[in-house]
Amino acid sequence: MVAERGDVLRFVRRLAGFLLPFAGLMAINAFIDPFRFYIFPDPEAPAFANEDRYQSPALMKHLDYDTLLVGSSQSSNFTRAMFPNGIKFLNVAARGLTIKPLLQTLDSGLRGGQPKTVLIELHQGTFRSGVNDVHGVYPDYLYNESLATPFKHLLTLDYLVDYAKYRRQAGPVDGLFSWWSKKSEESAKTYFRAWSFRCDKAWVADTRPGTLDWADEFAGIKERVRRHPEIRFIGYLTPRNLYSFYRTGTEGEVNIELSFRQGVKKNFAGISNFELYDFGALPGLADDLTGFIDEGHFTPKGNELIARSIFSGREKIDFDAWRPVETMRDAISRLNMSAVPQCQTDKKT
Repeated sequence: MVAERGDVLRFVRRLAGFLLPFAGLMAINAFIDPFRFYIFPDPEAPAFANEDRYQSPALMKHLDYDTLLVGSSQSSNFTRAMFPNGIKFLNVAARGLTIKPLLQTLDSGLRGGQPKTVLIELHQGTFRSGVNDVHGVYPDYLYNESLATPFKHLLTLDYLVDYAKYRRQAGPVDGLFSWWSKKSEESAKTYFRAWSFRCDKAWVADTRPGTLDWADEFAGIKERVRRHPEIRFIGYLTPRNLYSFYRTGTEGEVNIELSFRQGVKKNFAGISNFELYDFGALPGLADDLTGFIDEGHFTPKGNELIARSIFSGREKIDFDAWRPVETMRDAISRLNMSAVPQCQTDKKT
C-alpha cells in the first residue's frame, strides 16, 4: 500500500515537472499579451501590434464600434478621420485576404461590436483563389474562440521570440495596419516605368467576361447579409490601375475582371440590405497613373475619395441600370496612353 502511494506521488511529481514549463510559458505569454487578447489597454495608446491577422481578433472582441470594414491590404489605409464625425469606425483589413479568413473576420466582427454598418471590399484577387484557400498562416482559433483558444494562443514560443518586433511596431488602433509611407509615396511616382506595355487599344473591343459566375465565391457573404437584415452592408469594388491592363503579360486579367464585375451584379442584385459602390473604373481614381504603387494598391487619396463617396451616396449603384462590363471596358479604352513614357517612345497611342 505504501509502495503504491509512493508510485502515485512519483507520477504526480513527474507530471508536475512535465507540465510546469508549459504553465510557465502560458503565464509569460499571458503577461506579455502582445496582441492584447486578454488585457486590453486604451485604444489611443501605442500598445497594439502591426500584425493584422493576429491583432484584429482582439480589436473586434474588446472595442465598441458601429462601422466595421473588412478587406485586404488594398483597404488597410482607411482611417477614422476619412469618415463622418460620430462614426465608431474599425478597420480590420488584412494582407493577403482570401474568402475563408474574410468570412471568419466577418463572423467575429458581427459577434463583437454589433455594428450597424459593415463595409466589405470586393476585389477579385480575394475571391479568385477558391473558398478554402488561405494565404500564409491564419490564427482561426482567435476568430472562433473556444476552450482550446487559450492553449493554442499561449502555448507558443513565437510571441517570446518576436516580442521585441511587436513592441517596435506598436501603435494606436486607428491606422494601425496602414502601409503608406514616404517610400510608398516615391513608388507611386516611378513603379510603372519598369513595366512593358502594349500601347495600342485595338484589343480592348474584343475583350469578353470569363465564364465563372462566382456563385460559390460569394455564397458566404450573401448568407451572412441575409442572416442580418438589421445591418446595412456596403460592398465596394476597389479601383485597379486601369493602365495595368495594358501591361505585357496580363492579357487574361481583363477577362477575369469583367466576369467578376458581372458576377457581383448577378449575385447581389435584389438583396435589400446590400448596397454597392463601384470605384473600379472611376475617372480621376482608376485612371490616375500616379495614384497607385502597383497594379492594385492605391494611395490614401483613393481611400479618402471612397470614404467620402460612400457616406454621401455618390457612386452608389442602381443594379437595374448598372452595366458592369461596358463601364469597365469603356474606361480602359478611353485611357490616354501617351501619359505612359514607354508609349511615348514607341509612338503607339
